[in-house]
Amino acid sequence: MKSAVSLHLRLTGLLVLLVAVLLSIAFIYAEFRSQYIARQDVDGRLRIGVTFILGPSVTLAQRPGTGLSGVDAAGAENNIPAITPVAELRGIDGRLVYRSMGFPQDMPRTDEGFSDQRSAGEDWRVLTVQNTDRSLTGRVAIRDAETRRLAGMVRSNILVPTVAALVLLAITVLAAIWLGLRPLRDIEREIGRLDVTRPRALEIDPASMPRELSRLTITLNGLLDRLKQLLRHQQTFVSAAGHELRTPLSGCAAQLDVARRSKDPAQRLHALTKLDQGLRRMTELVEQLLVIARSERSTLDLASREFDLADLVRELIADLGPSRHRVNVEIRPGQTRVSGRPELIGSLVTNLIDNALRVSPADEKVMVRVLRHRDHMRMYVCDRGPGLTEDQKSRIFESFYSGADGSGPGTGLGLAIVKAVALAHHGDVVAVDRDSGGLCMQVTLPVTGAPGIISRTPQDRGGRVQPQAEDH
Repeated sequence: MKSAVSLHLRLTGLLVLLVAVLLSIAFIYAEFRSQYIARQDVDGRLRIGVTFILGPSVTLAQRPGTGLSGVDAAGAENNIPAITPVAELRGIDGRLVYRSMGFPQDMPRTDEGFSDQRSAGEDWRVLTVQNTDRSLTGRVAIRDAETRRLAGMVRSNILVPTVAALVLLAITVLAAIWLGLRPLRDIEREIGRLDVTRPRALEIDPASMPRELSRLTITLNGLLDRLKQLLRHQQTFVSAAGHELRTPLSGCAAQLDVARRSKDPAQRLHALTKLDQGLRRMTELVEQLLVIARSERSTLDLASREFDLADLVRELIADLGPSRHRVNVEIRPGQTRVSGRPELIGSLVTNLIDNALRVSPADEKVMVRVLRHRDHMRMYVCDRGPGLTEDQKSRIFESFYSGADGSGPGTGLGLAIVKAVALAHHGDVVAVDRDSGGLCMQVTLPVTGAPGIISRTPQDRGGRVQPQAEDH
């Protein structure tokens, strides 16, 4: 499996990319800016040089062949690299009046103004100007190599502080990223210390974390708490299942030993009958455990389909055999289609009816009513039994709960299956008192296309059954 790139490395990569882009922009800007400044500076020096050579002739005579040192001094005063222009002065007839050292003798004649020329194997920037009476023509030139040298210095003056600032900024941002991700590293370290068999809350105070990570910490702690409760429930469930299976297994082993050793046919038949009962009890228990396992939502969605709840209830009651005469069914008209796994919903209905028949007197009937309530289907299975206390109502959906003294009939998984199936179908089931005596199991399932259960009315939380579910 390919390892994921860390968030720190990703942010660092983005920072490096950003710095590279900014450096590229800085280099491009520095290149064009330095060329512009160097050209403007050289043109300014040429103008000064022309003004210098077209002044009084005595000024030139005092500096024969020395170049335009006045221009050099001006540059030195402004901390600009020394660039010495060379000049030439001619009369109206083209006669050479003055030529400074270094001015190319074969420099082509040029018109007034700035121009770029090549002479003596070098490129030059030339400014040609005539005096007021046009009796003298002066030309001042600077090598392009000097221009490039000046541009290089200007470029360095721009880039050095820019690069230093970007490097300092990058270091600061890297430090900020490292410090900003420290809470995530703390969470990672805490999660790494967790024991999956004994989950606990993270030893991190959410109040000390940034707001986003504070919510994440609270969510993780809630998840770990639910995982802890789930593991505790599973451990209790496995322990209870082992106990429930151990008892009939021990009985079966004992009865098998009796049947093997006994020479009395009647005693052997009795032992085999007991063995058969024990095997049936274990088979029922295992089947109910499998129903609970199949009711998990992770497997429910794989085989979910739309079906009519009312038709399913009618079919199941018709299959009850002689007991069907003890069940009154009322299907209210309207939409009764739901989505899910019919075999699981069938197990829910069968368990509720079996439970109601078991606790009701033989001469009393069980009421089953199916009706539409807003965007949900409701099914009531009402018995005429002794009812339950509030404490019993809160525990009857626990696995292997068989009454206050644990002596109730069955495996104690029937109502646990009902609860698991209802929740797996985004519904719920609650026990409510019946006005005329007994208990009603109220199952709520979303109609096809409707959302799951999100809230309950006060009556749904366990009080008395709503009037429309009571039979008169």
